[in-house]
Amino acid sequence: MDSNSRIPVWLLCLLALTAVMFAGVVYAGVALYQDGVVDVSVHEKRPGGNNIHIIVPGVLVPAALHLVPKEELKQQLRGDSREIAEWLPVARIAARELARIPDGPLVEVDNHHDHVRIFKRGGVLVVDVDDNQDTVHISVPIALVRSVADNLQVSVGPA
Repeated sequence: MDSNSRIPVWLLCLLALTAVMFAGVVYAGVALYQDGVVDVSVHEKRPGGNNIHIIVPGVLVPAALHLVPKEELKQQLRGDSREIAEWLPVARIAARELARIPDGPLVEVDNHHDHVRIFKRGGVLVVDVDDNQDTVHISVPIALVRSVADNLQVSVGPA
């Protein structure tokens, strides 16, 4: 191989940079896939009612929770919102057990005006509510529920 057939250094650097960027995109995709998404959809049935659909990557929820100052969070969970703090151990246990059970319905309520379904599907907790005023759909990864409950429990300390 002669000296004219060598690959220029700038091209090697460009290839290495491209490979690093590609690896970062793949890593972000894997993280997003593992943490799932929180999907909230609300449809108001009244004339002129709002239609809201929000999809948030699950990885952002714990990250946002870490941005809340610990002392303020602890004060809120021990103050006006102390009922939340009292139920955190139950939420942690429920999330752990939900991960273990097979997919299927958990709660179904049907009457003349209200239809509520809560079920587990593929590691996701799904809540569907349909009444005379609104249709609401919420899906949350069960691992995210457990992660948030664990983070809040650590923040508030022992019950």
